[in-house]
Amino acid sequence: MSSEDINLVIQILSGILNPNNSIRKEAEAKLTSMNSNIGGLLFCLGRVLKESNENQIKSLAAVLIRKILDVGTSNWKNLTPELKTSFKADLLVVMVNEKEKSVKNKICDAVAKIGENIYENDETWNELLNVMYTILAKPFQEEDLLNIETSLLLLTTMFGYVGDEIMKGLTTLLTTFKNY
Repeated sequence: MSSEDINLVIQILSGILNPNNSIRKEAEAKLTSMNSNIGGLLFCLGRVLKESNENQIKSLAAVLIRKILDVGTSNWKNLTPELKTSFKADLLVVMVNEKEKSVKNKICDAVAKIGENIYENDETWNELLNVMYTILAKPFQEEDLLNIETSLLLLTTMFGYVGDEIMKGLTTLLTTFKNY
């Protein structure tokens, strides 16, 4: 996908957020037409999360990622291994680096949905747990509080899928709770 495609997705998201009903409906129709290339759409939405400075646009992109990857669909299964790998890496970076709490929570929900898909399909995502444990194992600093909250939210959301893996990191979790 090109930067033109990413800009098109940003325009579509802006249109969906527009209060003018005709602009919104036109943008929704364009988004629906992009569903024929789910991989490309997900790639563009991930890039929007990474590159946009507009919180509403990023929030909508994260919500759309979560909806597209609903476990009841086969959208995740149909993605190429290369796209899955880059998409997972991009979303982890975006989640850790996001500073706006409401946007970060929506990105966290999208990451959790990706995790559900991965574990439902007997795939692995070791980097997800590594990022969470790295954040939780760091000495407390005020600027890390949002990432700590996000990691704990992911742990609770993902527990049913990765409970055994979480239990392996129980020492880190206990230390985290003692420190906070």
